[in-house]
Amino acid sequence: MKRRAFLASLCLILAIGSIILVMRSAAGSTTAQSILSSQGTIAPLTAKYIVQSDGLGGYSTINSLGQTVQYGIDAANLINNAFGNLTVGGEVLLNGNFTVASPIIPSSYSTLYINGTITLANFAPPPIPIIDVDNKTEVNIIGGRIEGNSANQYQDVYYTDIGIYITDGSTYCTVSDVYINDCMPYCMVVGNSWGNSLTAVSDVNVTNCVFNNGRDNCFSIDCSQGSTYPVTNVLVSNCQAMNGSDYGFDVYGTYASNITFSDCIAYSIVADRSDGGGNMSTGFGLEWGCHDITLTNCVTHGQAAGFAVVNGAHDITIINPTIYDLSGYYSNGSHPWPVGILVEPTSYNVEVDGGTISNVQQRAINVKGAGTTVNDVTISDVTFYDGIATGINMEDQGNNSVIQNCLISNCPSYGILIWAVNNTSIYDTVTASCGCGISEAGGADYTFISNSTNSNNGYTQTSWAAHSRLSGNIGWADYPVQQQG
Repeated sequence: MKRRAFLASLCLILAIGSIILVMRSAAGSTTAQSILSSQGTIAPLTAKYIVQSDGLGGYSTINSLGQTVQYGIDAANLINNAFGNLTVGGEVLLNGNFTVASPIIPSSYSTLYINGTITLANFAPPPIPIIDVDNKTEVNIIGGRIEGNSANQYQDVYYTDIGIYITDGSTYCTVSDVYINDCMPYCMVVGNSWGNSLTAVSDVNVTNCVFNNGRDNCFSIDCSQGSTYPVTNVLVSNCQAMNGSDYGFDVYGTYASNITFSDCIAYSIVADRSDGGGNMSTGFGLEWGCHDITLTNCVTHGQAAGFAVVNGAHDITIINPTIYDLSGYYSNGSHPWPVGILVEPTSYNVEVDGGTISNVQQRAINVKGAGTTVNDVTISDVTFYDGIATGINMEDQGNNSVIQNCLISNCPSYGILIWAVNNTSIYDTVTASCGCGISEAGGADYTFISNSTNSNNGYTQTSWAAHSRLSGNIGWADYPVQQQG
């Protein structure tokens, strides 16, 4: 089927507004009634195959004529047989609760509707994706709940279970309205990893999903372990990641690019890893060379760090974030601090545009990477951690950075601290009720500050490096050019 015709038929299915619940009678015939699935999604008026749980460990496959064509106790086997018998554009509806010990493998050009729960069996042979989309095209997964049952898996095996895995050259796939819970290490992965990829993974859309209690990351876009094939053109929208470890949402690897997160929420991510590695506790992680990533209207709270741009990630745009209530311990090598947004030394070209950061510890924004722009951000109520409470901290490799149109208040240490970096430009920015409004120290030079206002701060910087310049500022002592003393 051509892609346009396939998408048109999918839209028609979603617009129907009803679902078929098929119930077996004693004679094996079927009846139908309109119900809503557990996640509120709409299943097709007619499915090519319906796999029905009897609630007692048995499963039946029913065709579109209402005939039972297979019965057994191996749920994954029945489901995969149904996919194997589909024609292009066919649908499989799972009705009831299923326990699987091997992967469900959708076929290309198919739709899987889940009206119920899929649970990984106790001590299933690892590693196992519960739903494995491997080198497939146009696979749609809609609705239902997936349970990783991680407490009853082999604890000494890191890659025990993944809720949904889209990998190895898969393209034009969608996942919507699915709740994935309690997986080790990840609830969902889109990516090429372990160096065994066939080609790029691209054009994946994940929307209205919940990723709860991923034992490492809740959701990961992963190009790791030697993979040289890209993961690109991925949209993640209106999703939640919560109660997991390390990162809520994570993008990893040089070949991960052109990724968009929109209206996503990450919260209550704890500092712990099932593989015994470093402690992250971060809402959104962008790491190991990933690039051209945009995050819009994303929210994070309830852990140590909000956004971490680390290990060479670059060309990252964070638009209108909401970051609040961060405290605790963020650790990534030499960075043991809680922080709203971190740009580490090897990362560069990061833009933060708009948004608010409030009630965080130590530093709202910590810029250690070059070419960072912070624009139209409101920062307030940074509290002490390890003796520091600063709005924006510029240091290490954070040269050639720009701060403009920001409002920074209630930061007991500094509104902005420029430490040992060059070519920082600050425009039209207000600092208020901070220990010091803006300070240049540690050998920093070539700072340019224009049309910025200090108000009700404890003191104002009065000495500046030889090449630094101040122009048109309000509430400052008149020291346009002074050697730092």
